[in-house]
Amino acid sequence: MAVRFILGRSGTGKTHHCVKAIVDALTQANNQPLVLLVPEQATYQASEAILSDARITGYNRLHILSFDRLCYLVLGKNIARPAISRLGRSMVIQRILRQCAGKLSVFADSAGAPGLGQRLADTINQLQQYANTPDDIRNLVQNLRKQQGDTLAAAKFTDLGIVFEEYIKFIEGKFLDPDIQLT
Repeated sequence: MAVRFILGRSGTGKTHHCVKAIVDALTQANNQPLVLLVPEQATYQASEAILSDARITGYNRLHILSFDRLCYLVLGKNIARPAISRLGRSMVIQRILRQCAGKLSVFADSAGAPGLGQRLADTINQLQQYANTPDDIRNLVQNLRKQQGDTLAAAKFTDLGIVFEEYIKFIEGKFLDPDIQLT
């Protein structure tokens, strides 16, 4: 099955192009399944646009999916793991800070301080949104140490890498993190 990405700014005819291509594919005699991946709020609109063509009276091989629905289909029904909330992530990070205080250099003294867990949880959330891993943090620390030696920045990122890695280990198999669910 081929995958095509139709990219462009608003108003350039992406939706019209996709609807036309799908209608043309549906009128062909083959039985190849078709998938249209759209944002959650656009699934109904996409169905309406395809059915508004006079050549289409109905379809059974086209799947118009949102990202959440695609994730559900890929992972299957066996996703019995609960999703971790922002508050839950913050609590887990706070626990990790207390447990790993001996391994940390910069954050060791403030591991029990209120607010640090939330800030690190937000930072880890941003790292995950940009598909960064603890290995990326380790590589960054190595590059910082090569260029600048043992600096405060390298020490902070080392601590962040430790917390990030422990967080990944903690949720693995227990919780589903919505920020990395599709990854």
